[in-house]
Amino acid sequence: MSFITNSAIYNMITGYYFHSHVWMILTLLSILYLIIKAEKAVKTKIILAIVLTILTVGNDLSYIILVRFFAAASYYRFYWMVPYILIVSYTLCRIGLDIYYSERLTRKRKCIIGAALVLIFIISIVSTGSLYLQKLRSDRPQNAYMVDVDTLELQDIMNSEREAGNCEAMMIMATPSTLALQYQTVDAGSYMAVDRTTLLDIRAMSPDPATLEWYDADRVYLMGLCEDGIQYDANLITKAVQELAVGYIVVHKAYELDNYMSQFNYNYVGETTNYKVYRTY
Repeated sequence: MSFITNSAIYNMITGYYFHSHVWMILTLLSILYLIIKAEKAVKTKIILAIVLTILTVGNDLSYIILVRFFAAASYYRFYWMVPYILIVSYTLCRIGLDIYYSERLTRKRKCIIGAALVLIFIISIVSTGSLYLQKLRSDRPQNAYMVDVDTLELQDIMNSEREAGNCEAMMIMATPSTLALQYQTVDAGSYMAVDRTTLLDIRAMSPDPATLEWYDADRVYLMGLCEDGIQYDANLITKAVQELAVGYIVVHKAYELDNYMSQFNYNYVGETTNYKVYRTY
């Protein structure tokens, strides 16, 4: 079992595709049920598809080879060919019909089995917090732009910087991941030195920055500072800022980095609800 759970494929699937083990188990059981109930010709096709999937994109060797050509965080998209929600939904409907049309079961037993299956399914899904309505209640858009309030507050700060002549139309920024993913949707005059690739691909592997090319190492240092509040040696941050031509750094207030940031002699230009903004020149 440890051989499976320690494999790159298993970690990729559980990290990026199946965020709930309940859904993974339901999917595997659904596929198994469909294989058992399928006619011989269909059964052969399903098994062949599974075998070919394992041989092409379902093993660690393929993973090691293919991630050399594209981002590791994108590998899970191969598994989009397994629409697990539809598979589980179809299987549940199929089970319901099989119970309904069964000649071996009495009506009372059909009702009991059907009610038990529905109850088990509801309990499983609710326990994982996988209900869409639940997510709507806890993750509603904060404004008409559907971005965090901090994103719009940062936009106001940067507009003020432009009006004051402190920066040109296009500026390079290092920010925490939420802003890195959202800010350019409201300000096309920005470029993120610490981008989605740094967050999902490089940082996700927890690399030693010293083993990376200078460009990636610089981004990892800046991501560590902005995202995690890591207080690296000042020379490393200074070097990263200079080599990537970063004009603005945004850090989280929760890390209380005022004393650390003061050693760089950066200009404090403002703050949002959760972040502080510094100009590096």
